[in-house]
Amino acid sequence: MWVPVGIYTRVSTNKQLGRRVESCESQEAICRDHISTHAATKGWQLVQTFTDPAYSGATMRRPGMDALKRAVAAGEIRVVVIFKLERVLRSTDEWAPFRTFLHQHNCELVSAMEDISEKTALGRLKNNLLVSVSEYDRLNIAEKVRAKMGEQARRGLWNGGSVPYGYAYDKNTQTLAVHPEEAPVVCRIFEDAAKLVSLTDLANALNAEGFRTKERHLRRRDGTREVIGQQRFRSDGLRLLIANPMYRGAVRFGGKEYDAQHPPLVARDLWEKANAAVRETRPRLEMRVDENVHQYLLKGVCRCGHCGRAMIPQTCGLSNNAGKRYRYYNCGTVMRDSQSAVCPVGRLSAGALDGAVVAFLSQVSKQPSLVGRVLEATRSRTKGDRHVLRAELEALEAKQTKVREELGRCVDAVVKGNVGVLGPELMQRAESLRTEKDHLTVQLEKKRQEIAACEAASFDAQRVQASLERLSLILPKLAPEERIELVRLFVDGVEVREPTRSQFGAMVDDGGTRRVLALRIKLHLPRLVEGVERTLGPGEQRGIARRLPVVAVQGVNFEASVDFTHAVRGEVTLLAPFQYPVRVSERGRAAGVSAVAPKPGEPKHSVVRAQEWRRMLETGHAANRFALARRFGVTPGAVTRTMKLIELLPEIQNFLASLKSKEAIRHFGIKKVGALASLPTAEQRTAFERIRRAFAQPTPDLVVGEPLRRSPRERAADPGVSDTERIIALLRKRGPTSPREIGAAVNMSRASIYRHMAILESAGQVAVTGNTRSVKYSVA
Repeated sequence: MWVPVGIYTRVSTNKQLGRRVESCESQEAICRDHISTHAATKGWQLVQTFTDPAYSGATMRRPGMDALKRAVAAGEIRVVVIFKLERVLRSTDEWAPFRTFLHQHNCELVSAMEDISEKTALGRLKNNLLVSVSEYDRLNIAEKVRAKMGEQARRGLWNGGSVPYGYAYDKNTQTLAVHPEEAPVVCRIFEDAAKLVSLTDLANALNAEGFRTKERHLRRRDGTREVIGQQRFRSDGLRLLIANPMYRGAVRFGGKEYDAQHPPLVARDLWEKANAAVRETRPRLEMRVDENVHQYLLKGVCRCGHCGRAMIPQTCGLSNNAGKRYRYYNCGTVMRDSQSAVCPVGRLSAGALDGAVVAFLSQVSKQPSLVGRVLEATRSRTKGDRHVLRAELEALEAKQTKVREELGRCVDAVVKGNVGVLGPELMQRAESLRTEKDHLTVQLEKKRQEIAACEAASFDAQRVQASLERLSLILPKLAPEERIELVRLFVDGVEVREPTRSQFGAMVDDGGTRRVLALRIKLHLPRLVEGVERTLGPGEQRGIARRLPVVAVQGVNFEASVDFTHAVRGEVTLLAPFQYPVRVSERGRAAGVSAVAPKPGEPKHSVVRAQEWRRMLETGHAANRFALARRFGVTPGAVTRTMKLIELLPEIQNFLASLKSKEAIRHFGIKKVGALASLPTAEQRTAFERIRRAFAQPTPDLVVGEPLRRSPRERAADPGVSDTERIIALLRKRGPTSPREIGAAVNMSRASIYRHMAILESAGQVAVTGNTRSVKYSVA
């Protein structure tokens, strides 16, 4: 009689994998010997082995155990052989249901090392005792481990786990030491977070500079080792890093913190400021550029000076001769009450207003005397602001001191145990005080930044003048989306109102024949200088990044008077402080500004586009990859995949750029060759040569650089043998063979095999047998 038998093995930890006695392999070998001794008498025959490497016996929810249960329920297993009963489980709560499950499906549990038969009451009692002892052993080990880890934490020792970023593990002393390369990055993360820099912006900056997470070695449950890490920084990862108390010299265990023996990387005060900023701040709600589909330059920053309401963008359903829809800025009063006569600003052409602001920003650098007067007026105005801000700062510091004292009294009361029935209320009050302390910490940092920004208003006039001159060079080169991103970086607001005679004199006295409005453009000088320098600065990541936190500062105000009389014809005129005619195109951009458009031509490989995009990023014609995606109508992911081709070897790029036929370009597709970019140099050459040889038709040779070389191992194993010769040799050895088997043997794609076979069949070298569903080839 034949009886199907299954083996179940389990170990609890990764350290037991691969050992001689405790491993799953040794357990399986003992169980196989036990089965072989009963094969002749009982008809046992092994069907399958079920394994759970590195799984605890505290629960039955394990992959191997689940598979065993399914096999037993399906009737595929009638006997389960184990090493010992403790290998199945170590929980009395789980033992009774599992035993009932086996009895219901007429399955027997047998141990190779113990007698666990339950045919008698004594055997059943013995099994219950074995499971109880196993559970006691498990719980006792857990208690001793927790006690040891608690004692280590009280001594300030690290309890193990993943080594934190910024530290290195010293195996000799079994302690953490400062990592010389990662520690400065950790300090920078805390300093920027304490300055209210967005974690997303901080992660992007670290990634742009080439920093990556720590490389780690992970041991899988099957015993294999894998290298993980070296990934891009993310905001959620930075949030967890900042919350780790190890960086201020403390270890946490069981909800308590202890002074650590490893050196801290940041001061306690800086750690608290960074964590307060992370807990207090939320992602700011900014207008996404992709939501501004009609490209309103001043959306969200333009206001009506007469009504004090926002100028709301509105796109009309009608289109002009060029097929573009009419765009307007409407005063909020007009949008709400539909009474344009109440507001002198009312409705303005969006193209005219945007063009006037762009023209003013481009031409103001040519008026150095005007810039000097505005900066001098700003210095005079900010002198009084500094005293007010410093007084507010002192008030916040005093309030924070009181909160800290009250919070300290609450902590002392809890430590001494003098809380009584007020325990819950006292803990709630302490939590409220901690939240208030975090809020005050953030407000203090904001106030300090306001004072610093107020001091920044006294920037050197030459530096501001230079930034404005460089801005006049940048704006004409940018596409509308990029211009919106740059302008919104340093323009805090644009106010539109009726001009006064005290400002512009007789220019407003036109008898009502012209529509002249005054503009007040508020600029943020620190972000202006930073944005311009980052866009054109050498050796930096190009693009526009909003790295500085948003603080309410007294900006630099420029006054201008603009004639909108002929705005409907696309003509506006700057009247003051200097005269300058502006021609606005149908797209609402200043005339003469054009974006770089791709030129149509013969088919080209994606590497050509990747090289063009890299040049656009380097020359400033595109701010970043998102701008490239918007300009060329593709997704940011497509831009990233295409730019990955830049990481290929120069000779491979030259080869791909020289491809002309559609078939060749299709064979060397972006998905196939893009996967080679992350390989080392030697492997990249070998893998690409494999792809190249798989293409049956002739392809151009490399134009520049060394020809592709095969690895020494490949040359030794296959010196000078073509794909056709390998296929013929395989068919002579095996006889009739399917295309799938041929491709697997010679490492070629199915399409390449069919192309080779068609050529060989036409030459009479191979013969085809079988039908259309099972084609096989043999030597003719």
